[in-house]
Amino acid sequence: MVHHHHHHHHHHQRRLLVAVALALAAASCAGGNGDPAPGSANAATTPQTPTTLPSSMTAGPPLRWVALGDSFSAGTGASTPEQKVSASCDRDPVSNYPALAAAALGGRGRPLTLDVRSCDGATIRQIVETQAVGITNADIITLTLGGNDFGFSRVLADCLVRGCRSYDQPDARFPGFAHEDSRSDWEVLEQRVMDALLGFAPQLAPGGQVFVLTYPVPFPAEPDETCIKSSAPMNDVSRYLANAAIERLDATIARAAKRAAAAVSSPFVTVVEWRTGLDQPLRRTTDASGVERQVRDNPNGICSPEPMLNGIARAEFGDSFHPTDRGHRFAADAIAAAITKYVAAR
Repeated sequence: MVHHHHHHHHHHQRRLLVAVALALAAASCAGGNGDPAPGSANAATTPQTPTTLPSSMTAGPPLRWVALGDSFSAGTGASTPEQKVSASCDRDPVSNYPALAAAALGGRGRPLTLDVRSCDGATIRQIVETQAVGITNADIITLTLGGNDFGFSRVLADCLVRGCRSYDQPDARFPGFAHEDSRSDWEVLEQRVMDALLGFAPQLAPGGQVFVLTYPVPFPAEPDETCIKSSAPMNDVSRYLANAAIERLDATIARAAKRAAAAVSSPFVTVVEWRTGLDQPLRRTTDASGVERQVRDNPNGICSPEPMLNGIARAEFGDSFHPTDRGHRFAADAIAAAITKYVAAR
């Protein structure tokens, strides 16, 4: 199982690399050399910290926090390097958002113990069957899940090479997915997320909470064109189809969380917006086949002035389309705020 996971992860990475290489070749033919200034994607911004804390954040035994998830929870994309923490698991020990958030919260009083188990490339099954094994009495479980089941890397690779398909439609078929006759891929994915969340419920301490982060929508409404040519050579139709796909993924995760809570009559799951631009107005737009849809954009998306996501990362291909340092800090801020609110109400 462990070996299979490892092989599978690198198989995905390889496929993404091939597509990225093709896209790069196409981009260089087009004469795109608009690389952003070095480090601009990862320029430091200070997270906001509340000045006063509820007494519940400074009193009581240490909160037990277990951090699970895929590459988005493992710190992939940040400027600090990933490390091989086991034969089947790569993680950036410095820049994963649980580590960033725990440092912020720990500096504000309430003691925490943080156990980070997230791994780059993890599927829902690997999160449940490998990472979550043996968790008991956790006050907090955080994670991102579902992106690798959906086939995030392959979908984006496809978008780069052929142009995006409409993955947000109810009958969409995900690349490399085990399709079922009686249920759509989206329905199967929703069920997987719900089942995983329900599995965490008995692993929580009384009153414990699972925090699920959504995935950031990839593109801003009007990215810098020179940057796009070099970092994400996709036309505007492909870009909004990519946004619509991730938005559908996030909505599916949120619905699964709601259903899981209803199934056990307990509000044990909180969905936390990474920073997807959900405070942004909807933009009506029509795709090539004449389907009208409403799409949200990410003002901090790929090739925006202050990007929270990498486009194609030449130095470290695996970082492509993953959060920048700024992106991981956004997640840390969102999780820290959600945990503070939860502890205050507990």
